Amino acid sequence: MSALFSSFSQFILLAVSTWVLFRVFGHYFTKSPLDNIPGPPRGSWLTGDHHNRQRKIMNPAFSTPNIRLMTPIFYHVAHQMRDAIVIKVGESQQEVDILRWVGRAALEMIGQGGLGFSFDPLREAAVEDALKDLVPMLNKFDVLRPCVTYIAKLGTPSFRRHLTGLLPSANVQRMKQIVDTMYDTSRYIFNIQSSADKADSTASLKDRNKVKGKDVMSLLLKSHAIGEHLGDEELVSHISTMLFAGTDTTSNALARTLQLLAEHQDIQDELRAELVDAGSGEDIPYERLVGLPLLDAVCRETLRLYPPAPVAMRESGHEVLLPLSTPIIGLDGEVIREILVPAGTIILISILSCNRDKAVWGEDALQWNPSRWLSRLPETVIQARIPGVYSNL
Repeated sequence: MSALFSSFSQFILLAVSTWVLFRVFGHYFTKSPLDNIPGPPRGSWLTGDHHNRQRKIMNPAFSTPNIRLMTPIFYHVAHQMRDAIVIKVGESQQEVDILRWVGRAALEMIGQGGLGFSFDPLREAAVEDALKDLVPMLNKFDVLRPCVTYIAKLGTPSFRRHLTGLLPSANVQRMKQIVDTMYDTSRYIFNIQSSADKADSTASLKDRNKVKGKDVMSLLLKSHAIGEHLGDEELVSHISTMLFAGTDTTSNALARTLQLLAEHQDIQDELRAELVDAGSGEDIPYERLVGLPLLDAVCRETLRLYPPAPVAMRESGHEVLLPLSTPIIGLDGEVIREILVPAGTIILISILSCNRDKAVWGEDALQWNPSRWLSRLPETVIQARIPGVYSNL
């Protein structure tokens, strides 16, 4: 664990240990308000009752039965992407930007499966470029990002927007375009979906549940009927969040997986044989797909070595003593077994470092080795109790 100082001398802890990872995610810390620059009023949805209410509404959309229902959507989009790439390659020998194509596919999957809305996966869309440019542009504002909290209190929203438009900075203007594109797209999707929801308003809630989809947007709109009202702007913010978080992470993970398979022809051949045997020329049913051992191992190992979200940020809600995995000797010669973390301290958790820790994963921690998941994991991995959606990740 290291101490850092950001702009304005803000004290930040950098954590790279799985020991700290487990305790930060599992016990002491909440998401930082800095995670909430776009979206609803700061702090309104990160923690507490409001956050719990939203999770209650949206969790069914990510349940196993619901994901199973979405499988045909994923196959359909994948077939469209495959056919489009085959046509493009057939036109002439040329390089194909796989990241852009999987980005389009991910956008369509999120649109149909998450929002009940279809983009045209074979055409470039302004929102696609906006989603891809967002993270690189944010990185260009690292020095100024701590100022956002203070700038957000300056005058009215219209005044701040007018002021932003006057700044002679290409980066600022591009960021403004990105924000506008994401908002306009999210508002357009919301208007279409809410209109469809109102068209069903004469039906009973039971009948509407049969008619409407089980995507996140439909579940949020249905929540109005049972008293769990969410404001229009809040719903639009959820759409923006899903478009960015789902599209960017999914496309990056898919592109990286394809790259690694291209670099490891032997594993690619084994995986192809496993898929061909399981599918027999047809789309593989969900139950059989999730039971394919090598496919699961390839996904896990790619996410371990190249996590789509390599860093997470948390903030201590109160003063806590954080135990160390290994005692250290202080400058005064005293043994230190825990450190005091004041309230309001920002912690940066390096998920990438934890996933590549040789003390946990072994000497081959920096190598892409899917076979590690096909047998019992080392005891060091099991004992690390790494929190996550995927076990041990």
